[in-house]
Amino acid sequence: MAKSSPERRDATRRRLLDATHRCLARNGFRSATTREILAEAELSPGTLYNHFDSKEDLYLTVARELLRDDIERLDLAARSDDVRDAVTQFLFHALLTVRPTATALADFRSHADTPEAVDALRSFNQWLVAQFGSPVAAAQERGPLRSDIDGDALVELLDIIWDGLGRRTGQGSFATSAERIASVVTAVMKDGAFTDRTEPAG
Repeated sequence: MAKSSPERRDATRRRLLDATHRCLARNGFRSATTREILAEAELSPGTLYNHFDSKEDLYLTVARELLRDDIERLDLAARSDDVRDAVTQFLFHALLTVRPTATALADFRSHADTPEAVDALRSFNQWLVAQFGSPVAAAQERGPLRSDIDGDALVELLDIIWDGLGRRTGQGSFATSAERIASVVTAVMKDGAFTDRTEPAG
């Protein structure tokens, strides 16, 4: 039985996403062209715009997929028995998880120089804060994470640090190292953002 039109459409979209993952991992944002992505996916010119609004939309959809596992891990950490250690361990490893596609995202962010690209990036940043904000709020409700800290701003701050780590990893321009920076960030978080309370107040 032939696939239905929605199934074919979903399969083509998946081919584009998988091809983009591979191209970004090989070449980064600036060198990964739509022509290369379409060739990698073995699809004809113009197919991309039947499934995504723009090249930027395609890249940021890939970034959302990459971050979903991190969001799920943070959510589990925020609900674990030892929230403080679980969240700080997640943070340390997340800061060091600078995949090739993460350096491509950092590169894209630094070269978003058209109104369309900036709008796409703003929408992505809002999505990221909303997604990571939920487990952060859970950690605040349970007690280990201070409730007087702006959780959404904390998420964006950590994203800015992660973005900078991605950029310097791609450039190979560290004065210290990603490991040393991750250690300092997690130490500052443990000393300044957490309390000894492990259950909801009241």
